[in-house]
Amino acid sequence: MTELDFLACLPRPGRVFAGLRLRRGQNLVEYMLMLAVIVSVALMLGIAFHRKFLGGFFTLIGMIIGGGAPS
Repeated sequence: MTELDFLACLPRPGRVFAGLRLRRGQNLVEYMLMLAVIVSVALMLGIAFHRKFLGGFFTLIGMIIGGGAPS
């Protein structure tokens, strides 16, 4: 069996992946779906823990403002 005979036995790439062609705009839709999931999770965490976030933020600001005062 020669090299050419072996290569002739292999399927052509166009026929193997013919059903997997990407449609125009598919990547944009997928990125938008991922972004929507990330934003919704961030919003849910923000709503659930907003008091903890505000408490930590004001504690940090108080430490910065009070850091210059003599002890």
